[in-house]
Amino acid sequence: MGETVSKTLLIYCITVQWASVSMPRSLDITRRQAPVFRPEKLTVTQEGLKEIATFADGVGPYKMYIEANSELVQWAHDDGLQVHTWTMRADSLPEKYSDFTEELNQFYFVYGVDGLFTDFTDRAVAFLQLAN
Repeated sequence: MGETVSKTLLIYCITVQWASVSMPRSLDITRRQAPVFRPEKLTVTQEGLKEIATFADGVGPYKMYIEANSELVQWAHDDGLQVHTWTMRADSLPEKYSDFTEELNQFYFVYGVDGLFTDFTDRAVAFLQLAN
């Protein structure tokens, strides 16, 4: 990344997403100031999450990684990371869920994710409003 981009990252609080382990280190930023999320297979191991926690505030693992290992969210939280999974689709549910609400409930209240990406924001927001 160029010097201008690096300086911008130091000034503004933004979210940066990438899929390369080398990219965050190439920024040469000594103090982390922007929350960072990156979906990558490294996020599915306890050791990988510990490494990510040295330079990031959060991870964005694919939802099936969480389904395959329900401890993943707890490991991330233990290392001080937020977890935002992707992508929840009301029109394309995994067979194990009877409806979108059931899937949202599983991820928010059973697995404990901090947030998620969805193409059905109106339904996800309504679900969270009812839950509170």
